[in-house]
Amino acid sequence: MVSTNASTENTSITLLLYLYQIQPQFSP
Repeated sequence: MVSTNASTENTSITLLLYLYQIQPQFSP
C-alpha cells in the first residue's frame, strides 16, 4: 500500500514534530 499518501503523512508528521518542539517554548 505504498502511495503518495505516505509522503503526505511523512510531511504531516514532520510538521507536527516541528510544532511540538516549538510549542513548549510559547506555552507556559
